[in-house]
Amino acid sequence: MNNAVIYPRFSSTGQNEMTIEGQIRVCTKFAESRGLTVIGLYDKDKAKSASKETEKRKDLHRMFTDAETGAFQYIIVYTMDRFARNRNESVLFKSQLAKFGVKVLSATEPIADDEGGELYEMFLEWNAEKYSQRLSKVVKNGLTTAVANGTYTGQKVLYGYKLIDSGRRGGKGRIIHKVAIDEEQAPVVRYIFTEYAKGTDKKEIADALNAKGYRIKGKPFKFRAFENWLPNAKYTGEYIFGGRECNNTFPPIIGKALFDDVQKRLVKNKILAGANSAVEPYLLTGKAVCARL
Repeated sequence: MNNAVIYPRFSSTGQNEMTIEGQIRVCTKFAESRGLTVIGLYDKDKAKSASKETEKRKDLHRMFTDAETGAFQYIIVYTMDRFARNRNESVLFKSQLAKFGVKVLSATEPIADDEGGELYEMFLEWNAEKYSQRLSKVVKNGLTTAVANGTYTGQKVLYGYKLIDSGRRGGKGRIIHKVAIDEEQAPVVRYIFTEYAKGTDKKEIADALNAKGYRIKGKPFKFRAFENWLPNAKYTGEYIFGGRECNNTFPPIIGKALFDDVQKRLVKNKILAGANSAVEPYLLTGKAVCARL
């Protein structure tokens, strides 16, 4: 038999359905030129990385299961890096398929069925792996540079901030944003931190804001939202990215002294909450405190 299946795959966010259709079209023509009959298509895998997100490639696993039945003898890919960008993974996959009598063919890369072809295929796998490593480094460096320049890199915009046009443009004229203080929300943030540092209960703070008519996304404030805001050092301008401090991304809304006071109370309340939940009461609860607080 000369049956084959086609395995196209997304490789980056820049690809789309048209890219997949193009791969299928080229692979189909290749099959026709080799006299192969295409009996299946495995086109549901959209994991961005061939090596790092293998567990998400469900169609790949389904294809391997089907390969055991002997229904097809060839898997056609657009290029070998659509199959794997990691040499060890590629060797493992291909050796497993070989046990079922299945071979992987590239529709666009002329790989001969001899030792020279094996060497060329090894080079393609090596080159694809190095490309993936270089791409990862470029992306990481790009993000690090963006943060160093104070530009927005896609993290969630914290309450109290907004995105504005940085005046710079990316590819295809894309607007590059930066984070700025939202002057309508910032007073609310300062009020929450100030009141909590003074000893006001979170629920009381939320009730006071609601009574004054403040809303968050059109809905009343709930005190549990403060549990994510109060420990967040971004409000002081501190931001850790890639293991280093990047302090020009988030403009400070509150001072570090106020933030430190809030952290002390958070720690103290956490200790008290733990003591109150204990089976045996602690005689020194509320009396003995850490010397650093």
